[in-house]
Amino acid sequence: MGHSTYRADFGIPSLGLLIEVKYARKAGDFKEFEQQIFIDYVAYLTGNGPYRKLAVFIYDESGSVQEYGTTRRALLERPNITDVVIVSRPSHVPVPTRQSRSRGSGSRP
Repeated sequence: MGHSTYRADFGIPSLGLLIEVKYARKAGDFKEFEQQIFIDYVAYLTGNGPYRKLAVFIYDESGSVQEYGTTRRALLERPNITDVVIVSRPSHVPVPTRQSRSRGSGSRP
């Protein structure tokens, strides 16, 4: 559509289902995901062969359980979004550490 290219993460042609996968690192990601999916939603389901439905899977590293209901309800209001599954990082799994990438072998920390 226009200058943009849209590709869902997974597709199951026999079910006519596209699956969009997101990885939340902070609570604010949920609002961003809603906006991104609303924009992508039309492109995913317009002229995309056998695909007529969309499911959303979100893995939540941040444990922002308070965001789940709002995001799930907002996305499910769209026709043809069949389900929204949100999975939280288990509490006994440590949060991944973020390390900056080094730039070549001679870079300083």
